[in-house]
Amino acid sequence: MNLDDDGSGADTAITRNTFAVGYQVLNDCYSSAAAGFSIEENVVFGDDATGDCISGSIAADPQFEDVAGGDYRPNNAAVAGHGAYP
Repeated sequence: MNLDDDGSGADTAITRNTFAVGYQVLNDCYSSAAAGFSIEENVVFGDDATGDCISGSIAADPQFEDVAGGDYRPNNAAVAGHGAYP
């Protein structure tokens, strides 16, 4: 995600999702944290779960059921409570 414009993401909380990323979840928060933007309690796979505006997130492999078939249910118990597939 990029929040390059001043005030981007104001009053937005991204919570309890699973991100499979190739680089990083968020480049920089800039002024957005002061405007109420946060990324909290998510699972990040493929990079670490740290950075500006990121808190309470974990880095873990969700062990998706069948990516090729479009089935993104996690098989990892630590991840199962996050996202659309509890």
